[in-house]
Amino acid sequence: MRTLKVILGGACLIAALPAGFITLAVFSSWGAAGGVTLILGLCVAALIWAGWFLMRKRDSRISWMAATMLVVVVGVGVFPTAWILSHPVENRPRSAEARGQMQHLENAIIQYKEEFGRFPIPASISRFNSNDFTFGTWNTSVSRLGITNATGPQANNSEIIAILMAWTNCPDFLHVSNVKYEFPGIGADGVLCDPWGHPYIVTLDLNGDNRCRDAFYRLASVSEKDSSAQGFNGLTRLASAPNESFEDRDSFEARGVVMVWSLGPDGKADRSKKANVGVNKDNILIILESWTSVDP
Repeated sequence: MRTLKVILGGACLIAALPAGFITLAVFSSWGAAGGVTLILGLCVAALIWAGWFLMRKRDSRISWMAATMLVVVVGVGVFPTAWILSHPVENRPRSAEARGQMQHLENAIIQYKEEFGRFPIPASISRFNSNDFTFGTWNTSVSRLGITNATGPQANNSEIIAILMAWTNCPDFLHVSNVKYEFPGIGADGVLCDPWGHPYIVTLDLNGDNRCRDAFYRLASVSEKDSSAQGFNGLTRLASAPNESFEDRDSFEARGVVMVWSLGPDGKADRSKKANVGVNKDNILIILESWTSVDP
C-alpha cells in the first residue's frame, strides 16, 4: 500500500505540471474563457493537493474510500488535461479570427457588386466564363493541392484582392492600402491568407443562379452523404444518386452568391475524403446567401 501511495502521489504531482502549463496557455491565449481557466486551475490545485497528501501519508493507513476519492481527483485533473491537449488551444482564437476575416471578405465582395454592378474579378475571367468560378490554390504555396477549376482559366484570391484594394502595377503588396477595405493577412504575392498562412478559397456565383459550385466541395467524393441530394455543410445537388454522369454526381452547390473557405489549421484538403473526416474535418466554410441584405 505504501508503494501504491507513493506511485499515485508522484503521478498526481507529475500530472499537475502539464495541467499548469495548459492553464497558463489558456489564460494568455484564450483569456475570455474565464470558466475554462478556473476549471483547469482547480484541476491543478486538486492534483497538487492529492499528490502532497499521498506523499505525506505514505507511512500512514488511509481508508479505501479515501484512496478511491483521491483516484477520482486524479481523474478530474488528468482527463480535462488530456482533452485540452487533443484540442489545441491556440487554434480556437485563430478559427474565430479566420471566420471574421472570411465574413469581412464576403461583405467587401458584395459591397463592391452593389456599387459597381459586377463582381470584383478580372475581365479575362468574367468575359469568357459563364459558370461559377473558384479562386483556388493555383500559383500559391499550396498549389500542390490542385484546388482549381475543371477547365478554363485559373486564379487565386489575389485577383479579387487587387481589385478591392484598387492596386495598379504595385510591386510591393505589403505596403499599399485602400481606406475602404483593409485585409490583414495579405502576403507579398497579394494573396489573402488565413491565420495559419494558407490562402482563402473563394467561389463566386457567376451564372446568377444564387448557388456556388466550388471546385472542391462540388465533388461527390467530398460532399456526398448518401444517395440523396443533401450533402455535408448544407450543400445540395439538383438530382439524387444514381446520376447519369459524373458531372451530375459532382454537382454539389452552396446556396448563396459567395463562398469562402479556409484549409484550417493543417492547411490540407483531400478530394478522396468526406468533408467531415480526416484533413477535411477542420476546414472552415462561410457562405453568404444573399447580396441584397449586406450592411454597408
